[in-house]
Amino acid sequence: MLSPPRFALVAALCAMLLLPDVPARAFGPSTGSTVVGAGELALARWREDEYAEGITFLAYLKDGSRVEIGAQVSNLGIGNQNGRYYLGYFASDRRLEASEEIKHKYRWDSTPLNISMGDELPPAGLAPGSRGMTLKTVAGGVGQAGHTVEIAGATRELALRLRWRSLVPAYRPGDGRVPFGDRTMQMYVQMPRAEVSGQLWVAGRVLDVVG
Repeated sequence: MLSPPRFALVAALCAMLLLPDVPARAFGPSTGSTVVGAGELALARWREDEYAEGITFLAYLKDGSRVEIGAQVSNLGIGNQNGRYYLGYFASDRRLEASEEIKHKYRWDSTPLNISMGDELPPAGLAPGSRGMTLKTVAGGVGQAGHTVEIAGATRELALRLRWRSLVPAYRPGDGRVPFGDRTMQMYVQMPRAEVSGQLWVAGRVLDVVG
């Protein structure tokens, strides 16, 4: 295995909800900001077609690459409230991404925030080949500075285990609702800035992440 340099990383965490709404007069969120609570990350489980809600972590590494991790529950496609998780690694010389649909083989708790999708992953050590993703709260509360989660995920070519500690409280522009015609996207930025540490397993290499 290679021993690459350490990377600095900037983190952002968003939760999105697509809901029916009245026709919009203009695109864009309302002004100001409002407090985000833990209960707002509970699954709403709407029955409408084209409904989806999810949580996404986006990290930019110092070498110019980035990591994306996501979990989603939606009514898109066949069936209702289908689970899916997503892992992606994007660099100048490599692009790895996988989205695994796991139907109803998932668990999503909001207080504290804990999510599991797909296969059960080992508590320590990880390598590509498994098919699953877990997110667990290890300290603090949703929306507060100090909220810390550990995320583990694996697909056929990519695996990761990263710990994220929020440095600032959550942020929501206005009431978080952004209209798109007769539909609405609702967004919360749970971790506008975070400390991140852990490892990525990419194409036979182990990358240490600190920043």
